[in-house]
Amino acid sequence: MIPPTEILVNSFLRWSSLICYVAALTILLAMQRPPGPPSLFPVAHCLAMGLLSVLILRALTDPGADGISMLAFAAACLIALTYAVGMEFVQPYFGRTCSRWDMLAGGLGIVVLTPVYGMLRSRSVFLR
Repeated sequence: MIPPTEILVNSFLRWSSLICYVAALTILLAMQRPPGPPSLFPVAHCLAMGLLSVLILRALTDPGADGISMLAFAAACLIALTYAVGMEFVQPYFGRTCSRWDMLAGGLGIVVLTPVYGMLRSRSVFLR
């Protein structure tokens, strides 16, 4: 059995890393000219939204569990996808364009990286 203090510290670290990442991601997505060459923006969207989904999934799962519940997996994907689409619609207010390709790249990152994280974390991806 995991001691209660370790559970509390682990939960704090999981949630605080997610909150810091969302804050940094929001700042980057709101920049008029984000750093890096424009040709890499779809790859950046894919990786950024995939990592967001993984961090959400980490925050929603029990650190002592062997697998990942289907509810946590679906919630992480849905929250990350909502964030990705929402940020695309907010970007025109910061002088950037709303791009369907960026939404697609973000969705692809979510759909690919989240199950990969689940497979790496445990032998069985989903618990019933």
